[in-house]
Order: sequence, then C-alpha cells, then structure tokens
Amino acid sequence: MKKSKKLIFIDDSGDTGFKFNKGSSKFFVLVAIIMDSRETTELISLAIARVRLLMKLGLDYEFKFNKLNKAQRINFLKKINYLDFNIDAIVVDKRILEDTKLLLLKTVEALLSLDKSMYDGSIIKIDGKANEVLRNSLVKRLNLLHKEKTDIGFIRSSNNLIQLADMVAGSIRRSYESDKNDRFIYIDLLKKRIQNLSKL
Repeated sequence: MKKSKKLIFIDDSGDTGFKFNKGSSKFFVLVAIIMDSRETTELISLAIARVRLLMKLGLDYEFKFNKLNKAQRINFLKKINYLDFNIDAIVVDKRILEDTKLLLLKTVEALLSLDKSMYDGSIIKIDGKANEVLRNSLVKRLNLLHKEKTDIGFIRSSNNLIQLADMVAGSIRRSYESDKNDRFIYIDLLKKRIQNLSKL
C-alpha cells in the first residue's frame, strides 16, 4: 500500500551570528511542521486567517513570534492548538559551535535524522527568506535522503503555514532563554504537538 505524502513546512528561529555580547542569539532552532494531507493544510491556513480577523489585524499581517506580545502569542497558539499537525524540532546551543556553516549543517543533519523515512516522498516547503546556506543544506541533504520523489520548494513568509512554523520555532527557542519570565508558557501550549525535540 502506497503511503500518503506528508506536507512539511520548515522555518527557523534565532540568528546565525556569534557575537553574543552584541545581541546574537545563544540558541538556533529549526522546526518542521508536519501534516498528513492537503485538507489539513487548508484547515490550518483557514484557522490562521480567522485568528488574524479575531485579533483585528490586517488581512496581509504576517504572524511573527518576535513581533507579537505575550497575550497575542498565547491567543494565536490556543486558537490553532486543536488542529492536526505535529512538530519536529532541533535546538542548537551556538556557544558550542561558533561557526556559522557548521551550525547550519549540523542543525539540518540533526533535524532530518529525527525520522528519515518521514521526509521520503514528502512535499516540503522551506521559508524562502531563510539563510541561503541553510536552504542549500536542506535541499542537498533531502535529495541525498529520499528514495521516492520528494517535492522540495521555497515559499514566501506570507504563507500561513510558514507563519505557523515561525511561531512554533520562536516558542521553542524562548523556552531555552533562561532570562525570560514567559519562557515556558508557549511551549506548554504546544507540548501535545511535539513528536520530536532534540538539543545539540
């Protein structure tokens, strides 16, 4: 029996810099949002559009974790949490690597190693604004991994599913920032959706 194609949306949180005394993030997070069908992606996209209306934001507003306040983040996550999607995520403590290319290669390798069979034959969309080295690394590794044809493409951040990936990645990274008093609020709302979370 032929397995159904997964639909996977990938985004990151944090920067690739290593000037920690000048504001570079200590952690870098790569997230894959996984759905089982096109119908599910359509339902989630509609739900996010509805949240945008309920929060009285413009029709073209892009949900970004770093642009929202605490109440808005909680509101968004609560509204989409009942929907059917899963999360794979890798968290990297940049302080142990201190090399941008190595950071991105290690992160990609770790994410795709969580469940290699899942990516095989899937439809994968990557945030088109992601770091170029990150995008190239993802495509290269995905092409090496797959046995069945894998549809890999880039998509604008205006896409609702990429915005969901951004919100999830930001929520996970926040949970590692010990100086933030809201660090566990968002990840607690996502716990039942996280199937794999690994830290390097």
